[in-house]
Amino acid sequence: MACYDGPNPVKDDERLAIWKWAKENAGINQGVPIEKVHNAINKYFFNGVAKPEWINDILSGRKTPFREVANDVWRAQYNRRNIIQQAKDLSRLQNMNPVERAFSKMWTAPRELATLGHGIVFPITHAGDLIFRPSMWDVFFKGFFQTYQGFFSKAFTGRMLADMQSKPLYDTALRSRLDAGEKSMPSGILSKFSHGGSKQAWDMLTVMRYNLWEKKMMQNITPEMSEAEVLDYGKNFADWANHATGSVKMAMPKAAGLLFGPKLTASKISRFGSDPMQTIKTFGNWGDATPGERAVAMTRLSGLAQYAGTLVGFLAANQGLNTALNTGQNVNFNNPSKGDWLQFKIGGLEVGMPGLHTEIRTLAQILATTRMSQKELFGDSRPGKIAGIGGRWAMNKLTPAINVGKELITSQNWMGRPIDLPWSNEPGTAKRPKEGLDEWALSHGPIPLEGPIGYVYDKLRKGGASAMDASAITRALIIAGVGATGVHVMEEPTAAPKTIARRH
Repeated sequence: MACYDGPNPVKDDERLAIWKWAKENAGINQGVPIEKVHNAINKYFFNGVAKPEWINDILSGRKTPFREVANDVWRAQYNRRNIIQQAKDLSRLQNMNPVERAFSKMWTAPRELATLGHGIVFPITHAGDLIFRPSMWDVFFKGFFQTYQGFFSKAFTGRMLADMQSKPLYDTALRSRLDAGEKSMPSGILSKFSHGGSKQAWDMLTVMRYNLWEKKMMQNITPEMSEAEVLDYGKNFADWANHATGSVKMAMPKAAGLLFGPKLTASKISRFGSDPMQTIKTFGNWGDATPGERAVAMTRLSGLAQYAGTLVGFLAANQGLNTALNTGQNVNFNNPSKGDWLQFKIGGLEVGMPGLHTEIRTLAQILATTRMSQKELFGDSRPGKIAGIGGRWAMNKLTPAINVGKELITSQNWMGRPIDLPWSNEPGTAKRPKEGLDEWALSHGPIPLEGPIGYVYDKLRKGGASAMDASAITRALIIAGVGATGVHVMEEPTAAPKTIARRH
């Protein structure tokens, strides 16, 4: 058995016998942690040499009458994983005085509302750039579908976490500082209220992160390597896998609480700053670099080439299709100042790129500004223009409470439209009509619904609809759930802001 490396050799009738033994002897119905049940089965039936996935497959209850019992066990196991963190959060909340507690609720409420059901977009917002890396498609698309299974099923999430934690390289992953341990928590509100589908989706994202890391490790390490050599690869690929899936393994300062997604923002800054610098340093000092540093440098270079080639290829195919169908839509390849830059266009819609698109576009706008003439700058100074671009990017990264407070103080929404607040006397204009209080409140709803709200409103107004009709239609679209992050209608009005995406 120790030398066997094929599929699970356990037959269906043997599954049933193992389950009966586990119920009678391993305390599976008495709340014994699933890891202990796992080890007991392995030791008793396989002399301790079974592959972890065999035991997990058996414990899933598949092909036995115990499938529902198994799901109950895995749900209980998943709840045990969360209960300690929840207890810490509740204890911290109870120890606050009434003023602190009230301020905490005011601070977190906008973010809590915005992240309602946020787990459904985790694979795109945190790991979406992998869509443009064909060598990682197997890990990404498997993790993509598993995330949605986990979002709706605690039992499935529990099984996947246990499977990850039973892998031979899991301890190495933790020592390498891969953000895949039990202490891996979402940044922001989900770390305070760690339950529900979004928390399960986050846990499934950590499984994708581990699988991404493990794939690169298995391509580079060999059984003859020393522990130090394996750890060299592990640490370098941990940074790469963390950043590729929207996380960092570092202590976040208290000031990071001002950001909507501290880990996600830090990972993007690393991918634009420290990662390229480290890669350039490695290639410039190749002879003295460690094997792990050389391997991750080649991985990053390959990823960049795949990203650029796949993106351009997909956009070119999109343009070819629109030309063949005579849709009148053209992909914007060369003007980053417009909101449709490098957006996919089909059927009158524009679909935004996932992942780093906002950062890529911001950098492109800054580079374009350095070459602008005074006429193109419209009287602004070049440093002032660049500072404005960077400032808008930074404002979009702030926690919702700050943006909500800013809009209440200035009586203007993020698009510059006056808000119909009791203390605001600003009437609005034809291009910037006044926004109703209810419409403004809805615009701060869950992220999957809020992206195109202001754009759709302006488009309707431009098409001749009255402010009242435009508001009514926009509200109906929000309530019906038609809005989707990164999707908006075809043309961009000249008076509209440069981008629709507000977060990430």
